[in-house]
Amino acid sequence: MKKKILMMCLFCINCLIMIFPWFKGINNSQAIYGTIMLENPIAVTCLLFCFIGIWMDYKYGQVIETIGWFGVIVMQIYEFLTWHIRIVGGNINIQLSTSLTYSHFYLAVFCAILSFVIYRISIYYFQKNENKQMVYI
Repeated sequence: MKKKILMMCLFCINCLIMIFPWFKGINNSQAIYGTIMLENPIAVTCLLFCFIGIWMDYKYGQVIETIGWFGVIVMQIYEFLTWHIRIVGGNINIQLSTSLTYSHFYLAVFCAILSFVIYRISIYYFQKNENKQMVYI
């Protein structure tokens, strides 16, 4: 249960970071918020996988939650590379993306990666404790 509470807190932190501005507008007059990620159905599906995986049984929840956390990280990087194409047009331009990115985006990616690492560590310790209990039974 402690793992579920920890992962739920990390999930909520990742979702709360989306309300901050991630990208600047081309003329610096408007900010583009992290909720832009929710316009992509794949990103929404990955977030749902994270949520469902946290509360599912261990056997299937581990696979679904791993797909969800990995998908969230990939979708954040995808948004970083392509958000300006919808506004200005053109193609993927890493220099433009980095010059118009707020620090909240980098915080969001860091939190998502940290959440994935903490999840994997908790799975490792859960399996380790489970194996110890099986030896003594």
